[in-house]
Amino acid sequence: MSIPLGGRGALAPDAAAWRLKRGISYVSSPDLYGGVYYMVKDGGIVTSLEPKTGCVLKQARVERAPCQYFAGLVAADGKIFVASEQGKAAVVKAARQRTVLAVNDLEDETYATPAISGGRMFVRTRGKLFCFAARE
Repeated sequence: MSIPLGGRGALAPDAAAWRLKRGISYVSSPDLYGGVYYMVKDGGIVTSLEPKTGCVLKQARVERAPCQYFAGLVAADGKIFVASEQGKAAVVKAARQRTVLAVNDLEDETYATPAISGGRMFVRTRGKLFCFAARE
């Protein structure tokens, strides 16, 4: 759903600029990156939307990661990162017609949203903390 900024009190039913009823994430937080709104839902289905209109740009399953998703997705360096409950971490090229670049198995349950800082990505699983960085 998209609502205008600056509203106060109860919004009228027609205040939403758009609504999406299918393909939405249940728990995982979405991300707005590079002018595109991204979200992941159970089954590993990543949806990208035009933020002004709510028009679906692409909706596709992340191959090798058809799992449940509780962690929010994050974005940096032209990529979207998603981690499933089953520990499948996918790297997706951030573009209107995106492609899956990699899927890695962290071999542990993942519920926490990854954090990005100082050129590094931190991913906490049930029993481990991973730090990923680009090769120099």
